[in-house]
Amino acid sequence: MLMKQGLLYLFALGLGGLSAAEIQPSTGYLTGVAPAWVETREVPALDVARETSQGSIHYLLVDEQSHAGEETEFYHYAYKVLTEAGLEEAASISLSFDPSYQTLTYHRLRRYRDGEWKDLLGETEMQVLQREKDMESSLLDGSLTVSCNLKDIRVGDVLDYSFSRKGAHPLLKGKFVDSNSLSWGVPVEEMFIRVLMPKARKLQGRFYLDAGQMEVKELEDVVEYRVQRAKVPAVLSEKDVPSWVDQYAWVQWSEFGAWSEVVEWALPLYPEVTELSDDLKAKVELLARETLEEVRVLKALQMAQAEIRYLGIHLGVGSHRPNPPDLVLSRRFGDCKDKTQLLVTVLRALGIKAYPALVDTDDRRSITTRLPSPYCFDHVITLVVLEDGTELWLDPTRRPQYGKLRELYVGNYERALVIKPGETELRTYEPRPASLPRTTVNEEFSVGRPEALSGLSVHTVYEGLAAEYARNNFAQRSETEAQKYATEYYGKIFPKIKSVAAIRVQDDKERNRVEVWESYEITELWETQKEGGWSLEFYPYEIKDQLTETGSLDRRMPLDLNYPEHFMVNTKVTLFEPWNLTPERVDLKTRHVRYEHEIAIKSNVITMTYDYESVSPFVELKDLVNYHDTLKQVKDSLGYTLTYNPSLETVKKVTAMDQVNFLMVLVTLACLFLFGLAGLLFWFLSKLNPPRPKNLQDADLEGLGGWLILVAVGLFLRPVTLVSGFFSDLGLVYNMERWAALTSPEGGAYHPMFAPLLYFEVVANLFLIMLGLLLILLFFTKRASFPWVFILMLALLPLVHVLDFVLSQNIPAVASQNREAQFSMTLWQNFAQAAIWIPYALKSRRVRVTFRY
Repeated sequence: MLMKQGLLYLFALGLGGLSAAEIQPSTGYLTGVAPAWVETREVPALDVARETSQGSIHYLLVDEQSHAGEETEFYHYAYKVLTEAGLEEAASISLSFDPSYQTLTYHRLRRYRDGEWKDLLGETEMQVLQREKDMESSLLDGSLTVSCNLKDIRVGDVLDYSFSRKGAHPLLKGKFVDSNSLSWGVPVEEMFIRVLMPKARKLQGRFYLDAGQMEVKELEDVVEYRVQRAKVPAVLSEKDVPSWVDQYAWVQWSEFGAWSEVVEWALPLYPEVTELSDDLKAKVELLARETLEEVRVLKALQMAQAEIRYLGIHLGVGSHRPNPPDLVLSRRFGDCKDKTQLLVTVLRALGIKAYPALVDTDDRRSITTRLPSPYCFDHVITLVVLEDGTELWLDPTRRPQYGKLRELYVGNYERALVIKPGETELRTYEPRPASLPRTTVNEEFSVGRPEALSGLSVHTVYEGLAAEYARNNFAQRSETEAQKYATEYYGKIFPKIKSVAAIRVQDDKERNRVEVWESYEITELWETQKEGGWSLEFYPYEIKDQLTETGSLDRRMPLDLNYPEHFMVNTKVTLFEPWNLTPERVDLKTRHVRYEHEIAIKSNVITMTYDYESVSPFVELKDLVNYHDTLKQVKDSLGYTLTYNPSLETVKKVTAMDQVNFLMVLVTLACLFLFGLAGLLFWFLSKLNPPRPKNLQDADLEGLGGWLILVAVGLFLRPVTLVSGFFSDLGLVYNMERWAALTSPEGGAYHPMFAPLLYFEVVANLFLIMLGLLLILLFFTKRASFPWVFILMLALLPLVHVLDFVLSQNIPAVASQNREAQFSMTLWQNFAQAAIWIPYALKSRRVRVTFRY
């Protein structure tokens, strides 16, 4: 990113001067007297009191003087500490400079107390630090900071210090550009701005926010520009103000007479590159294989976005001059100007017209009111002109973008200065409509009665810029983190919510569309009311989060809106019984927002749709009341609350009858009847065979003793275990709400395999229970068929277990519960039982002589 000169040099952040200076060994800064051209200013009003001021510090003097010919700026500040809260700020002074072309000189540092001034410069410890204030933004400028923490500073003290910095940015080629603040966030007793410009050079000055008065006077060899102010009140900044709106008065200085001069200044920084390295040639040759021009441009852009990580090293001339494309490609990092120069070079090598374009991420539209200057910009993007004349604005510093080239988003910076021979004015542009963000949230609730389980499924679709944000967010999170974040979001609304399926993300890069699926179960969805009954609110928090509150209508500045944004929330609610509601519709279209809302009901299904779009980036003061009224209408229409308060008789009826899943009751009764009938028939038919002759040799082994006692214990325990497990695990099949939540397409936890799985488990468990009862009957009647039925039971157990596991693994909500370990343990137990008792049933002499009837 370009190094943009700030408008407010609070606490002496400016350029500097040097005269009759004495260098401090190994410090990086100098001390000495002020330059001879400086006009001395005395500190006024030392007796200012807390009662007559504002804040914790009162500035007595702000004195800023510049000499363009000397490439030096002088700063002189004096302030009084009024409260304890101001001590920490007042006693810490930090001055920054770029050692590659600047020198910093301290001239004065003193304290006034009890009618006397005391010099602190000689006794104060100074530290020279390299603080990269923009390191978190991957920007390194190499500037140094001279920091001092003053000792023994008290309330009532006056601090007075001055310094200068000498050296102008070498890329400015001797031209003077600067700015001075004319109002601060603290009161200023006296403000003095002075600029000296050689007579042979022409300087422009322009005031902003406040029509200041400037004195212009010719001296011996310079022209003097003076701005003086007294009793400057503190300016309290407002919230939610557009970044391009000035909240503080200031004055701008520039020797650039027109935007064309800025273009001429920038052209040598972005030269035509014709000699390419082998690596860069290989990139160009690979891109040249693409037959379509737009595909070549898109892949070149993605190369600059994906293969070159963002990192700016702004040392000296590096703040404005891009590095050679070969170097940027080889080290795989660069800032906006590096990435742009690389992209422009590659596109030009492909025969495509491309140009750097300077923009400002803050000032945007207000650049048109500024004096022409390189410091009006802090970012570089790319202008591409296709064969058909279509102009596309691209930003190689964004994360990799996908979709159609003509639908890619570029920041809404509004104004750009194209670095192209012959360009004379700023260009106006705006992002293409198809690139703007669109988010659609589809929620489906399956709502049970207050004491029943409910379900929620969510399908979210991100398009345009919203897809870029979603893609980047998911790229920075693991699946576990994404699941946790999604569950926590709904957990703030429904505390007793549980994810029943892993979050699923589908990224369609060709269409630049990201889709996300979530599935939940919710207990205690309804909220108990003090007056009796229950209530349930559905609220589109996604829409609410996009609304910008006006706060007080007593504003001085326009209101910044959350722009661009387009959110749609569609909520479908399937209730446990038909509901009686009044349909609603709201349709609002203003200069700032477009909003539609509709509630419809059909039997037990309620649909709520919300469509909100911000259509303007800000609200002017004259429209503030209208926007406030519109916002109130939008907020009043958000959300819908259902209430449920049946009589006691109705509650009894519901709990006794309406929640029974009669289908599964019939299935259970049918299975019990058929399996029981089959078992009795088998038992009676087994009596028709005559008993085997008694084996006299083993007559002493006949009877239900020995190891058969363990068999008997197992035969009695198995039906008990199966029945207990059946009702604990499968009891939900007899609850209509839970059954619908799993097997109905409108259910919150629906999956098409749930119904087959549950039917299989019910039938299999009932068969095994009835088979167990038949075995008990055969055992105690000593039927000859018992060993074979016993062997059948032992063989069926692992088979049923395997089939159940295979079916359940087709359901993500069940498969995600990681039941492999439990499955393996149970399966090995079944195999172990079969390995022990099947050979026993086949080989045991006691079994052979006992079960012979």
